[in-house]
Amino acid sequence: MEAQGPTIALEVSSTLDPARQSLWASLDRRYDRPVPGLQGDWIVQFTPGTQLKKVADPLTALLLRQEQVDLDKIGLNGWDDSTPPGELHTPQHAADLQELAALNVMSAQRVRSDKASGRIFPTEANAGVARSTFDTISPYIDEFFDSAPGQNKVKKLANHPDREGHLFVWADRGHVNITVALAQGFVPAGSPSVPSGLHTTWLGSFDVDRCTAGAAPAGRYRR
Repeated sequence: MEAQGPTIALEVSSTLDPARQSLWASLDRRYDRPVPGLQGDWIVQFTPGTQLKKVADPLTALLLRQEQVDLDKIGLNGWDDSTPPGELHTPQHAADLQELAALNVMSAQRVRSDKASGRIFPTEANAGVARSTFDTISPYIDEFFDSAPGQNKVKKLANHPDREGHLFVWADRGHVNITVALAQGFVPAGSPSVPSGLHTTWLGSFDVDRCTAGAAPAGRYRR
């Protein structure tokens, strides 16, 4: 008779910040067709703080102004703005940059093509540079355990004391440092504070092709 493996109880965390989910649902609905008035196609970097209902019309007007003066890009970082290095913005362009910041949009770049149809192609801008170390992952897991969703998952697993409790945590795509740490296969120097009742905690990301989570070679945190 073959030996049977352990019986487990599994919980999976939510995959995305609700604010980010709401933003992308709105972006997908609004920009699934050409925007009236636009001639070119534009790649626009939104942020999770963007309130699309308030910014959609002003953003279209801003992009129209860029087309009228034949500018292909406007951005809050020097490398994604049309102003040449070392030169000052024109008064109008400076005002447009201020409005871009007020809209919580990071940048917009026109894609020149004979097939352009006046579309806006949304992307998401993540602020900052991802700096990942061996100490990146454990604090992220601890923060999840301290959150209301994390405590709810732990409580559900505690209802099955006769089973191994496994929790799978999806890293939010906005946490670029976590994605980088997972992609590099970092094994943290210290383990997170895994609550009692949990046997194994897993950490994964949609942006990398592996699952990682901590001190064990198999890629998981064990209590």
